[in-house]
Amino acid sequence: MSVDDLVVKTNDRENHPHELRKVFEKSRTHQLKMNPLKCSLGVTSGKFLGFVVRKEGIEIDTDKVKAIIQMPHLRNLRELRGLDGRLTYIRLFISNLLGRYQSFTRLLKKDTPFIWDQTCQNAFESIKQYLIRSPVLIAPVQGRPLILYKVAFE
Repeated sequence: MSVDDLVVKTNDRENHPHELRKVFEKSRTHQLKMNPLKCSLGVTSGKFLGFVVRKEGIEIDTDKVKAIIQMPHLRNLRELRGLDGRLTYIRLFISNLLGRYQSFTRLLKKDTPFIWDQTCQNAFESIKQYLIRSPVLIAPVQGRPLILYKVAFE
């Protein structure tokens, strides 16, 4: 079996070889193979699967954010599903996405007419404004509060 995509990120350069060694040992143990032509070692930042990995954390690629921010109001179910796909891809970066997205869920129900009202537009603008601030995923910081959103379905 081969590994397609993998990032090994550490907080400091000195610890990186040790962490790489652990990943290589696990790969060898489980007989996972990597293509050396596709490997980049010692890279401090770069694009990876539509995200930008940096020392400060992981960010959404600006092209993906622009595509959402520049969308006009949605006119039909197909466009809403397109937005849904884009947001699903970056969902980890948007706190309380389900709460922000809730206005759209009624439009996704079968046999419901597509009526884009002010509530939908406000929710859409809220998501866009959130993305303009360029959210960054970082590891939890000791001493700082960690906010966890829980989703429950009936």
